[in-house]
Amino acid sequence: MDYSAAGIASILSDVEAYNSSVINEINGILVKNDTTSWIKAIEDLIINSRKREIISENAREVVLSQHSIQKNAAKWYLYYKNLISTSIENPIKISIIIPTFNSLDYTKKFIDSFYKNQLNPTDEELIIVDNNSMDDTKEYIKGLEKQKEILELFITTKILGSPKPSIKEFKQQKVNTF
Repeated sequence: MDYSAAGIASILSDVEAYNSSVINEINGILVKNDTTSWIKAIEDLIINSRKREIISENAREVVLSQHSIQKNAAKWYLYYKNLISTSIENPIKISIIIPTFNSLDYTKKFIDSFYKNQLNPTDEELIIVDNNSMDDTKEYIKGLEKQKEILELFITTKILGSPKPSIKEFKQQKVNTF
């Protein structure tokens, strides 16, 4: 789906994981798991640019219309709510942890989408773990943190590279900064 959302025509193995959502030659190319089939499909998409464009457009439309956050927010909310609700007396809060590093545009888009699709603010919290961004990501999140009760921010004190160490550091300290 990532390739489809990016508008890239995909060639996929004709197995259940793909053939249940891909319509062959419409929003993807399904091939047998053998070298000859793969080479033929790759060559076909290289040579036939119009076919590649049509498949790309169709695939992107399917992802955006059927698999977007907006389209599925209610389904995911109910799924998680049913999954984690142990009882009315002991409700469980859903925590979404997002690692960031110098990604202001993507962070803004995600946070806007999160709040736009949020179904029950009392059961959800958003935690941003910033890897000491040097762009305006930290400042943007700090500003939001003052406005939104469910937003928590943790900023590492040094650039750690991968977001994995940032989240590990966050879990170890279990503190809110700012």
